[in-house]
Amino acid sequence: MQLTFVRSMIFVVKNTAILVMYFEASVVTPQCHPNLTITENRVKATSNFFGAACKAGPWVNIPGLDYELKDKYPNLCSLCGDTRRCSIQDKYWGRRGSLFCLTDGSGDISWARLDDVNPHFGFTSGNQGINPNDYSLLCPDNTVMPLNSSTPCVWVVKPWSVIAARRAKAQKIQDIISSLINSDSASWQAHLLNLIEPIYYNVEKLDPPTSIEAYLHRAKGFLNANSFSACHPPRTIRICTTSNIETAKCSWLRESAAVYGIEPDLDCLKADNKTHCMMALSDNAADILMVSPDLVQQAKRDFKLSTLFYETVPDANKYTTVAVTKKGSKFKSIKDLQGAKACFPVYGGIAWNSAVHALQKRRLIGCNINAEMANFFGPSCVPGITENESENLWKQCQSDFEGDMGALHCLASGIGDVAFVSSNSIDQFRNAEDIDYPHFSEESVDFKILCEESNENNQPCHLSWAPLGQAMIRSSSSDMWKKDTLNVFIQLDGLFGKKYKDLTNQFSMFGRYDGAADVLFHDETEKLRNIPIMKNTDEMKLPYDKILTDINVCYSSASWSTGTLILTIISLIVTILVSK
Repeated sequence: MQLTFVRSMIFVVKNTAILVMYFEASVVTPQCHPNLTITENRVKATSNFFGAACKAGPWVNIPGLDYELKDKYPNLCSLCGDTRRCSIQDKYWGRRGSLFCLTDGSGDISWARLDDVNPHFGFTSGNQGINPNDYSLLCPDNTVMPLNSSTPCVWVVKPWSVIAARRAKAQKIQDIISSLINSDSASWQAHLLNLIEPIYYNVEKLDPPTSIEAYLHRAKGFLNANSFSACHPPRTIRICTTSNIETAKCSWLRESAAVYGIEPDLDCLKADNKTHCMMALSDNAADILMVSPDLVQQAKRDFKLSTLFYETVPDANKYTTVAVTKKGSKFKSIKDLQGAKACFPVYGGIAWNSAVHALQKRRLIGCNINAEMANFFGPSCVPGITENESENLWKQCQSDFEGDMGALHCLASGIGDVAFVSSNSIDQFRNAEDIDYPHFSEESVDFKILCEESNENNQPCHLSWAPLGQAMIRSSSSDMWKKDTLNVFIQLDGLFGKKYKDLTNQFSMFGRYDGAADVLFHDETEKLRNIPIMKNTDEMKLPYDKILTDINVCYSSASWSTGTLILTIISLIVTILVSK
């Protein structure tokens, strides 16, 4: 790979965590307490090294944990304007914040960029800065030099972004890009250059084209920035994937995290399917995987997994379970469905469990779920249910009745009377370009969603809602490991999610990857959170997590009632025997 152009220093390039932490990593002896998160180990070491400091801004991207750390190590906020929170609102936060902390007399040393030092002390034209005579540059070799030195000592240099090409094509690409420079702003050449390089005014030619290794070696300290001492054994988060494209995206995520200094490191392990991934987590062969709402109950019940974070989305993109019938049918409400032929996407999934909960809530079935569902509905299709169960639950199934699309096909073909599916799947089914189902017609997809009989008190028509995906981990994971792992993914979301503030983004977590949709994460995901809602003000009713809890309580109550009945009968027999 050859580099053909380097971007001129017109706009500021965002500092990575590696560069921001470079000074601390250089002078502070790292600590590796096994019961502390990586972040807290770093903060604790810095706190022990410096008597007082102003480390303004978030230390971690999880507000509760950030407050906890700042309360625990208050000396790192003691020089700030707000000595308790030292947030991004602090007067010493930002690129020049540490310089003001120094020249205000609060601190003794400032870690800053050279292009901020120069205007701060008046070394650039048009700036009347602080008198530099009382300040010096502290060099890595433990010497000092004047601020106005013509060859100032620097600790680390971040190289400017480049345009890269294959070695065999580098010269040709360079000639093409050269022909675009200085084009008329209205020309196609200028627009093409703007697509390649939208945030810099100038692109400088490298003559001759240079290898990546040689270019990076020019940047003092940059290649060493990733080689500071780390904890041993190293902590690694193993992500389980189920396809080649998921593994490829996971590898990009891993490399991107490493470039930005995010710890613990990531690793990618491929399994054949989600069930095998859940087995790998349960056996401690992997650490985390993303699952759809349909797999949540299985993950929790069969593999003792729990949720670490959710893919949160606006209400319109949530998996919202509804009961769907054809317009003109006799069904007006959920209770009218007794005897109806039902179509489900999969046994034990969100639609099945939501229908169970809806019927239990209306006292239409009890806790012996499979048997009572078979008695309530007529001949139905529940893909994935074993043939040991009542024939009523699988008699109507065909090979193409699986999933939301299959359940709607079951309904549209006339085999079923009602389908329990995601509300978003209805329009997808209607708009599908490749529908070749028997009996398909415009009339066959004229659907309606069942609501309550009178829908008084503005009751919701949906039976449940869930975020599109969630990250599952072992329930036995330590609190320290959970904090480390959650912090990693929240940082990645901040760098490569939809809230990324720069104009260009080298990698996107949420969006199409290599032309494919919903790889690892869903395209519609807005952000990752450790709660299922996108905003704290979200108040949508019937969250799926609560429904699963209610169903489990019903199971437990049924077991307790049976046991209590047996004990009561035994007690009665003993009483009769004694009386005789």
